[in-house]
Amino acid sequence: MTTSSLAPVLLVAMPQLQDPNFHRSVVLLVEHSADGALGLVLNREGDLRLADLCKSLEIQWTGDPEASTDWGGPVEPNKGWMLFADAPGGLEPTAMSPQEADPSSPTQSTHPEHTNGDTADECAPQPSAEEYDASSELVFATDSDTVDREAYAESLLDEEEDDEDDAQEILDGVYFGVTLDTLRNIAEHSKNRFRLFLGYAAWGPGQLENEMARGDWIIAPADAGSVFDCRNEELWNQVISSLGVDPTHLVSATGIH
Repeated sequence: MTTSSLAPVLLVAMPQLQDPNFHRSVVLLVEHSADGALGLVLNREGDLRLADLCKSLEIQWTGDPEASTDWGGPVEPNKGWMLFADAPGGLEPTAMSPQEADPSSPTQSTHPEHTNGDTADECAPQPSAEEYDASSELVFATDSDTVDREAYAESLLDEEEDDEDDAQEILDGVYFGVTLDTLRNIAEHSKNRFRLFLGYAAWGPGQLENEMARGDWIIAPADAGSVFDCRNEELWNQVISSLGVDPTHLVSATGIH
């Protein structure tokens, strides 16, 4: 049976979804097919500053010195994903999907299964900046002497990969990138509408559909404003309200809403 792609849309967690990874989360669904789905949590700030990340990679960050990375989800927290409002200079946007950009993205289930609103047993908490420094499996660090640049480059795909293959417009006015060259370009030009996510959310074949049928998620239209312009703590309420629903009236229920 052919699965029609839902991406790009916003997945909005319903109250019964108590998994702390996704409670009151808004996820930008960037890839969806019969093989599974991939998304980025839009309303969770990370603990690592962009300035510290760029310093560790010997990249000059010219933006807000207090700007933070974002927590994209519990899967592979050492992997970086960038969303920005216009293609970096010299990069031509392509129609390549995020999964084509990252062939290593899993197709098996890597998203904790939820059961009747119960918290999943293996919910991964958000890593702190200290955990990034302490774990040899995580390649981001705030100290340029300790960062594993080779592993980081691998996590963002090959640094030698052609630039023209990186800037993909996944949504009107929203581009997706994964290479160090893109990060350098953005860091040097201080783009205001730019976000770097660590980790992502992923679902195996049919898993997202099952969670939606259970009432864990509803779908909302995605646009550049929801990606870049809403405060994290306000995004869930704003997206729900944009659907004509009073967030205070939502209750836990089973089934498609």
